[in-house]
Amino acid sequence: MVWGAPLGSWAAHHVREATLVGFVAFLAAVEVATTFALVDEIRDNRAILAYLVAGLIVLPTTLFSLRR
Repeated sequence: MVWGAPLGSWAAHHVREATLVGFVAFLAAVEVATTFALVDEIRDNRAILAYLVAGLIVLPTTLFSLRR
């Protein structure tokens, strides 16, 4: 928290919005992958995985289309 908030604020100020959105989408994808790998209940439920993957595709696409 001591370093993360100021560093994140500085980075958000100096990068383009598209780069920031892409980075956040990448972090979300990594979170989905690690959750899928580490939680047995999710690994067995393909519907939850499909929902998470669809969200990772639909949300950035919607944000970029609304931006244009």
